[in-house]
Amino acid sequence: MAFNLADLFEAVAIAVPERTALTCDGRATSFAALDGRADALAATLHRRGVGPGDRVAVALADRPAFVEALLAAWKLRAVPFNVHRHYVLDELHHLLGDADPVLVLTEEDQVAILTEACDPPPGARGSPRRTVVVTIAAGSTDAADEWPDVARSRTGRSGDDRYLIYTGGTTGRPKGVEWRHEDLFFAALGGGNLAGEAITAPELLVEHLAPLPTGTFVASPLSHGTAQWAALASLLAGGTVHLPGAGHFDAAGVLDTVAATGAAHLVLVGDAFALPLAEALAAEPDRWELGALVVVASGGAPLSGRVAQRLLAHLPGAVVVDGYGATETGGQGRRVISPGVTGTGPARFVPAAGTAVLDDDLHVVAERSGQAGRLARRGHVPIGYRNDPDRTRRTFPVIDGERWALSGDLARAEADGTLTLLGRTERTINSGGEKIYPGEVEAAILAHPDVVDALVVPLPHLRFGEQVAAVVRLGPGAELSLEGLRRHCHATLARFKLPRRLLVVDELPHTPAGKPDHVRALALFDRS
Repeated sequence: MAFNLADLFEAVAIAVPERTALTCDGRATSFAALDGRADALAATLHRRGVGPGDRVAVALADRPAFVEALLAAWKLRAVPFNVHRHYVLDELHHLLGDADPVLVLTEEDQVAILTEACDPPPGARGSPRRTVVVTIAAGSTDAADEWPDVARSRTGRSGDDRYLIYTGGTTGRPKGVEWRHEDLFFAALGGGNLAGEAITAPELLVEHLAPLPTGTFVASPLSHGTAQWAALASLLAGGTVHLPGAGHFDAAGVLDTVAATGAAHLVLVGDAFALPLAEALAAEPDRWELGALVVVASGGAPLSGRVAQRLLAHLPGAVVVDGYGATETGGQGRRVISPGVTGTGPARFVPAAGTAVLDDDLHVVAERSGQAGRLARRGHVPIGYRNDPDRTRRTFPVIDGERWALSGDLARAEADGTLTLLGRTERTINSGGEKIYPGEVEAAILAHPDVVDALVVPLPHLRFGEQVAAVVRLGPGAELSLEGLRRHCHATLARFKLPRRLLVVDELPHTPAGKPDHVRALALFDRS
């Protein structure tokens, strides 16, 4: 047995076979049944020619079949990867061309576009790809029942087997981040002990299983790293994962399922998910019985303190755990937000082991020094980006003989040992030589009582080169002028950091992954 995701899951399935692993649309799947269905799908993939190192595209809805597909591929030492179901043909051409899968697992409604995307676009160089598209009945939780069983074969499995996930990041086309199973297990999945120190041998995993299963409702799509990591961490702890099943985020539907399942944990993606949930609770405060919910966990996108407090106002028995991390780093820290206790400034996290701030010369800054720099992690980090050695060298530099992963974010090492997030490296605004961190300005804007959501972007300025521009969404009936916003922000920000342009919109632009879309936000000013 190794720190291999297939090995580890099988160990849990043997230890607690009758415990519920997954629920979806009111139907439950035990660990034994999930393991058997993954075995069966592995046999089908094997018959289709899938073997060690082969990539398998998973273009499935947020249902048990998605989890079965991941496990089945790992059992064969193959490499499954996520395909966002909202991608258009051009994005799919790029993604499948980069990953070069031998097989695509999808549903009937996606067959036509994925079949077309499996062939190179007109005029592309190279031989046509010959990828097999395999259809799983849309919405089915029984698709694997018809597939014959296959005996397990752990031959060759190791912690060096590959995990691949594509991230859209905050800019550009999707990039494939490659991890070793062992590194991912420790960096992103809790290391086999969610309540304490990581385990030191894979055989110890079953000794740390929860005595009773804890229910985790994963509201974010399984094509996102946040959802995959939360689901896998729960399964490897012997917990139950509740899946939404719906093809889109529906706040009332999420709350219906959390109430019906009695889930203790709810996993979501930043303000894009938390804000609709808070609004739904405010609109119908007596509709849901949510006393079992004790943790609302957020990751993958910014979560503002004000939105967290709006949620907690209707969840007096819960706390919000805002996790910081990236596809390229795994989990790097977290902050716990309790009812009525939050700051109005940028998010401050307690760093995880291996996390540090690096200066411009990539030297580690002193802890508690107040110095700002690049947020990074060492230890269990990815191998790099698929097919992109240049970006790999930049993001995963070797410093004094040790590999690091740069998250792409800026942070400041605070005197109390926490780290304050200051925004993306490439989003730093240079106004007249002054460095301005958009995350810091966004936090100040979000502290305004009439502001519901906000993005800060750089616009050209004739004198200073760049200027701060704010795109905001206001609460019902609220009005806000640029001067009023500047007066509010000046209470916590220097004058050179204040917004010089303001645009009020009905909805802020977000990427399909639920992250702020700064490119589209910039384009809004072109039309204003």
